[in-house]
Amino acid sequence: METLTPSSRNLLINSTVSSTVSVNTVSVNESDFILLCSDGLCSYVEENEIFDIIKNNAADKAVGILVEAANNAGGKDNV
Repeated sequence: METLTPSSRNLLINSTVSSTVSVNTVSVNESDFILLCSDGLCSYVEENEIFDIIKNNAADKAVGILVEAANNAGGKDNV
C-alpha cells in the first residue's frame, strides 16, 4: 500500500492547497479494489485487515466496518 509511505502520505492534502496537482495513471482490473482514505484509517488498521474487510463485504457495509475497526484501534477522527 503505497499511501503508507511518508513521501506520498500527504499527496491529496498537498493537491488541495496548492496550484500544482500530481496525476498518476493506474491500470485496474474489474476485480481490483480502490480505497481512498485518510491516515485515520491506515494508521490504525493493518493493510491485510483492510483488504479482508473490503473483500468480504459489500461496499456500503465495509465502510462502517472499517470506521469501527479504526475507532476500536484508537482512532479518533478523520476515518
